[in-house]
Amino acid sequence: MTRSTHSYRRRIAFAEADPAGVVHFTSLLQIVEEAEHDWMRANGVEIITPRTGWPRVNLKADFRSPAMFGDDVLVELSITETGRTSVTWAFTILMPDDRRIVAEGSMATCFVTRGEADGKWTPTELPTGFRA
Repeated sequence: MTRSTHSYRRRIAFAEADPAGVVHFTSLLQIVEEAEHDWMRANGVEIITPRTGWPRVNLKADFRSPAMFGDDVLVELSITETGRTSVTWAFTILMPDDRRIVAEGSMATCFVTRGEADGKWTPTELPTGFRA
């Protein structure tokens, strides 16, 4: 799997903005998650199953400038660290035309599996080939 930057572009929807048209910070984080899922699909990694998942265990975000309803935004996403059970991603959300940064940060996700007997979620070694 590639460690290079993954780009994900999309237009801001009306429901993601406040009445003044400014995108809410939680909407920006959802777009980062879409970019992560897009990377995972492109690299053959299952996002979620009844027995596996990828909860966020750490998040840092700095909001630099507003994005508005109807704007196209570009998310640049890359893996900065892989542990035994977790992945740390760096992200930048920017305006594709002038490269103005909207937000940047990092997030860590942990690969978990659900026990058959007790149903408990447990951190588990990353899927085979994930660190390749």
